Amino acid sequence: HLDLVVRGQRDRCILEKSKKTYLSKCKVMTEILLKFPELHEEAFICENRIPLKHTGEASKVYKLKLPISVNIATKLFGAISIDDTLPSRKRKRSDDEETVVDNVTAIDDGTVAEESDVEGEGTQSIQRQQSSTNEANGTVLNAGNGNSDALNPGQDKVTVSAQTYQNYKSALVWWHALDNESMDKKGFPWPEEVDTAVKIQVAAYKRDIGAKKRKGIMKQRDGKMPYNLLGYKEICRFFCQMRPLRNMYTWNEGIFAGLFTKLSVNTIGRSDNMDDLLCSNIDWVNDSMTIRFGTTKADQTGEKTSELKRIFSNPFLPEVCVILQLAIYTWCCGLQSGSENDQRFLFPGRDQNKRYYNALKVAVRNIDNSIDLGARREDIGTHSNRKFAESTSVSKIDGPSRTQVCLRAGQGVGRTQDCYMFSEDDGDALVGRTVAQLQLTADEFDILPPHFGKTTLLELDQYGWSRILCDYSKYPESFQRVIPHLFAHLVYHWHKTTLTDLLPQDHPLFQQSIFTDRQLIDSLKDKVIFVHAFCQDTLMNAQGVPGIILISRELRNFRKHYDETRCTFQNGLSQVQRSVEQLESGMHRDLPKEIVQEIMKRIAVEGATPISLEDIRTIIKEMMESDTGYHHQMMKALEETKTMFAQMASGPTRSSGDTNSANDSTAATTVQENSIIYDAQCKTYLHYWGNQFHRVPKGFKFPSYNTRTMWLLWFFGRPIDRISPYRKVQPKFDLERAVCSTNFYRTQAVMKRMIQLLVA
Repeated sequence: HLDLVVRGQRDRCILEKSKKTYLSKCKVMTEILLKFPELHEEAFICENRIPLKHTGEASKVYKLKLPISVNIATKLFGAISIDDTLPSRKRKRSDDEETVVDNVTAIDDGTVAEESDVEGEGTQSIQRQQSSTNEANGTVLNAGNGNSDALNPGQDKVTVSAQTYQNYKSALVWWHALDNESMDKKGFPWPEEVDTAVKIQVAAYKRDIGAKKRKGIMKQRDGKMPYNLLGYKEICRFFCQMRPLRNMYTWNEGIFAGLFTKLSVNTIGRSDNMDDLLCSNIDWVNDSMTIRFGTTKADQTGEKTSELKRIFSNPFLPEVCVILQLAIYTWCCGLQSGSENDQRFLFPGRDQNKRYYNALKVAVRNIDNSIDLGARREDIGTHSNRKFAESTSVSKIDGPSRTQVCLRAGQGVGRTQDCYMFSEDDGDALVGRTVAQLQLTADEFDILPPHFGKTTLLELDQYGWSRILCDYSKYPESFQRVIPHLFAHLVYHWHKTTLTDLLPQDHPLFQQSIFTDRQLIDSLKDKVIFVHAFCQDTLMNAQGVPGIILISRELRNFRKHYDETRCTFQNGLSQVQRSVEQLESGMHRDLPKEIVQEIMKRIAVEGATPISLEDIRTIIKEMMESDTGYHHQMMKALEETKTMFAQMASGPTRSSGDTNSANDSTAATTVQENSIIYDAQCKTYLHYWGNQFHRVPKGFKFPSYNTRTMWLLWFFGRPIDRISPYRKVQPKFDLERAVCSTNFYRTQAVMKRMIQLLVA
């Protein structure tokens, strides 16, 4: 039994899918060598000059003489480099081999290669020369010091990509060391001299591929291509609108494919990770849903499974919102029937990756050709989701760094860095908000997901979540914490009419009990919280928000306050201006009549009482200086204008809740030197210096300007410096220098004379 255990451990050192791929490549390599009879004796184990085959899973692979010689290895890879039939050997993806080609793990030099689905890409669009394979291979194997065509006969041919060429070497290294009795295979160490020689060939082949790309013989980029943002939206919309088609697929296909797409993009994960995603590895923390992968391609041992991927909501683009799509999937599909083992997975059943690939091909094929998806339709595959997410994240200005994106994608950033650099909360959250397609502005980026407050959650707990979602009790505890947020998204988007715009009217979601009996969902219309940055009720705060967003929000709030204040003051000034204009027009219109009426009162009815010019002036002066006179009303309007300017200069009044007003009682009794207060009763600024209050600051110099300027200062002061009208200054107490007092008295005399002239 221990021998079986040891053999099993040895077999599990490589993924089952990768093993099938490597065996397929070993079969191809031995078939290539088989075409050259002169190499049979040196390359194969023969019986009666006929090469023998292995057994078991390797029954189609011919037995090589191991350890392999430098001559055989170099000629093998020389033949691969010029064989233009290898790209066409790549079969279309079928249900049996679809994911095999996408997951080739290189074991050469201890490195792990990225997915290689590049073999043979674009061969249908390139015209190749059709020549005999034996003739081409014979030319290169027997070429001496001939011309350049003989030394490089594949320079004008479409051959395998550089990555596929490297994968052939990886397959041969693995096969060389494999020791498996069921295959009748004995392993040998990979010879260093062979490794050195093949490495030189690989490096030369990469340069040859670069030359072919420059000539246009081969495609500039290999493998599946990322779609653009418009393509992402259109694919998601197609899945939302996807209807059943005869016996091919049901409503669930579109719901499943939509969630699979959005999870692949938001996690920057491979399709294999979506295939076996556990419900118990889905949770909700603070403002995001968290997902943990059991293993990844770069972490086969699961040593970094503690690193969470934070998934964020995008209520502004519901068609790409993964939280909303998960809500639709949960209510429509739920825990599908099957064994308990199947119910542990979010997508139960086998080969969900292949199921998604088929649905994606249907979407790409049926989306209107006038829509630019960002790539050729045939170049879009399951790996396009991951490439799109990475490309858009690293290309954002002021967005996440390349290192943060690589950590979330599970890619290495260097051997040393991999030992010391791990994904952390804020960095991963920044990438999560970016791949959720939230705009990097204060309007969107720090938005919190629609959610319920504490009181509403208590009410829903009493109502019973099993009445809201029938399978609620069957979900793991961690997933149960996600369900209230999913329900909040449904309520929010239902009342925003987003769901009815996004989904067909006969969609299965609208047949669920929460929509057939809308009493509950209607009662929650005003109970969904939708705020930015921080929620006072639940204490939820936005993670992964860079400082530029906070600064932008503060500037926006300041601009809003500035616009409101400016509008208020402009309205006040307009009102004062209208009042002054009304007083002025009334003065010209009514003053002569009132003067005549007042003069007539002074004249005795029974006789003529003489009235001198001085009497008339006295009457006018009394009228002007009375409380109801025009002079008094104008001065009152000017005082109100002055007060308004003074309040504007002093800034906003502190609210009673201001934390800085805790010591107001102390400030009222203890006044610091050079402090300024505003006397609301006298409508005057008071400056404290010299142990007493003054109407001007210490060191104030009374100015001497022209009459117009001094008139304005005399009646309005300088609100910007918090100085009251100069006519309120008391020279003996407020002015320190004699020349200032002289200027004051001179100004006072001029102002009195001007008033007399106005009255006269």
